[in-house]
Amino acid sequence: MNRDEHGSLNPDRGSVRVQREVSGEVITEELLVKMWDAAPPCALTRCPVYGMCEHPKIGRCGLQRQYVSSITDVVIGKKLLVTQEQMLRFGMHLAPLYKMLCRFQMEEVALESVLSMTEKGNTIVHPLFREIRETLKTIDGIWAKMGFDGHAPKGELPLRPHRGRTAATGARGNIVEAEFKAAQSRRANRLVQRVPSAGVRVG
Repeated sequence: MNRDEHGSLNPDRGSVRVQREVSGEVITEELLVKMWDAAPPCALTRCPVYGMCEHPKIGRCGLQRQYVSSITDVVIGKKLLVTQEQMLRFGMHLAPLYKMLCRFQMEEVALESVLSMTEKGNTIVHPLFREIRETLKTIDGIWAKMGFDGHAPKGELPLRPHRGRTAATGARGNIVEAEFKAAQSRRANRLVQRVPSAGVRVG
């Protein structure tokens, strides 16, 4: 994958080689990377974080490029995506949302107050914070549809079996399922221990 292309208008970002388990056998595949994270040109003094930004004030917005790049380095660099469908969802659905989230957060940093005033004079929380929350919910929802735990990546994503299938990530698929079942068993044992034994039948 070509990292220099982050923020460009070219969605073709090369390919990455991944391994995944199919019918008990580990196979190697080459996945195409398609991504839409086009960043606008630097807005200079019109940018809400111009005075705080340490990126060069030339070309496309360096902050937005680095923001999406840092997420991509975790997701693709750690080989979290193992199918072409997952790669396409990340590049064409999640990457644009992460870039949108970055722009919202740039505006949020520049706010002098978290409060805003309505036309009727009522004080409310600034609407920008709702947009940030909704964007995060949408991002989590897409991760969940892809078979992950429904949380944005923070290092490695926690995995779980999805819709009755193993959340296969390379050769770790069976390990993940075993860990998930073990956790279920521990929770069930704790539940049984909490139930009074006198006159109560469990199971």
